[in-house]
Amino acid sequence: GVVVALSERGLLHVWDRGSKSHQQKLYTSHEEVVKCGANCEITSEFWSGDTEGNILVWKALDDKNFEESYRLKLDDPVLGLEEADGTMLVGTLGRILQIHATSFQLLEAFEVEGGAPVGCVLWVRESQQAWTYSDDEKISVWSSSGELVNQMAKHTGRVQLLHQVPALSVVMSGSFDLSIIVWDAVHLYPLFLFEDAHQDTLRCMSYSAILPCDFAMVSGAVDGVVHVWSYRRKRDTTASTRTMLSRRTTQQGMAGALGGGGGGGGGMPHRFKQKTFKRTSCAACPRSIKGSGLRCKACRMDIHNLCQGLVGDDCPGERGGGG
Repeated sequence: GVVVALSERGLLHVWDRGSKSHQQKLYTSHEEVVKCGANCEITSEFWSGDTEGNILVWKALDDKNFEESYRLKLDDPVLGLEEADGTMLVGTLGRILQIHATSFQLLEAFEVEGGAPVGCVLWVRESQQAWTYSDDEKISVWSSSGELVNQMAKHTGRVQLLHQVPALSVVMSGSFDLSIIVWDAVHLYPLFLFEDAHQDTLRCMSYSAILPCDFAMVSGAVDGVVHVWSYRRKRDTTASTRTMLSRRTTQQGMAGALGGGGGGGGGMPHRFKQKTFKRTSCAACPRSIKGSGLRCKACRMDIHNLCQGLVGDDCPGERGGGG
């Protein structure tokens, strides 16, 4: 029920998710630049790492307050943190470490080619793979046993951001070349390339579920400009579209979309059944359906099996006419 933020100077802030009120301000014992932080769901703890090799583990005392519960010291800077099924993946200089989330024991240490710094670790549960970037334009994908699965070099500048959108099975990457690429997180190929996505250096990426069938990926740059890259399902076709909206347009659009009123499907649920497709478009995501999928018996919407949770109870009902 809280949101935790940690600054590079080691200042920890806690906000209540519901009321958005500030609950705690804590000066941590980090003495060097804090490079990363990650939530550990299995223990409900928060991990933070700095350039001196310190990892601090924070335990929630109650709904509003945290305290330091454990400290680990590594030989190299801590550059990336990510939970992976009961363990924590740690990116350092030339290595990815796997640390047990409760015993804090080092389980594995995977060497990175050339000893390059691992600037980020992203764990994709669906494929059981870790995505990392270093100090070049490549994105590396690793198996759970530490084997290099693939290296993707579609950016022309150094990669600086990775963000996962689990509901769509995609990963966003941002680069110093000012581009954003949306990747298929399972099949490891680029879905979309947005060149010159921003006019200044990218600083952050995230995603938001505006509506059950409308997912927006958000990117921000140092010039204060925020863009929303939106996947929207058209009501009269199965084709997926993508739109780029400015921050102001997005706020107006969200207010209109969530403000209620006006017609629509009346909340009638879809009646999906299994179907085998040669190849067709998915109404909920940008990927094509090949093989097993779902089709609504009423409106004949086609979606992936995994995309059923992305469409809401807004079935328009039986199609009129033939086809």
